[in-house]
Amino acid sequence: KLTTQDEIEALFGTTVVEKFTNQLPIATDTDGTVYNGTGYLIGANISGSYPPTIDTSDKYPALTGFIPVKDGSTIRTRGIVWDKQHAGYEKIVFYNKNKEGIQNGEFTAFIASNHLATSGLNFIAEYELGDNGLKLVLGSSPLLDEVAYVRMVFFRENIGTNPIITVDEEIEYEQ
Repeated sequence: KLTTQDEIEALFGTTVVEKFTNQLPIATDTDGTVYNGTGYLIGANISGSYPPTIDTSDKYPALTGFIPVKDGSTIRTRGIVWDKQHAGYEKIVFYNKNKEGIQNGEFTAFIASNHLATSGLNFIAEYELGDNGLKLVLGSSPLLDEVAYVRMVFFRENIGTNPIITVDEEIEYEQ
């Protein structure tokens, strides 16, 4: 299956355009500016404890800025490999509208190659992880009333040349 704009253009010999908004390069810092100028920072991890804290002592993870979500959102990634070999680095942390971590780390999802390990996250309605990326659907729950943002951590060597994160949009291209 073709997964990148370059692969599609090479096969069909035509230019294609994205039909989605890649949230990664526009993910924000607490002040609303683009996080680290790129939407993510290599060499930063985030704790699963409360309140979540940033740790820059480890060179292997990559941390995104804040990505807006809501009750019922569908989060998709492509160009980021999620695997159990690096499961300690791969997680999604949920935040409120003030960009504060929610509920004592219980809103941290740890990603592994064929399962989602959570601390009481019973509001995840759908979870798919395959060769083309991750799809995570937030269900409808009073627990989600507070959720306004997510931040993701992934292993830096698992970032492809064109990493994509979308919210409520399919990852599709058109001519």
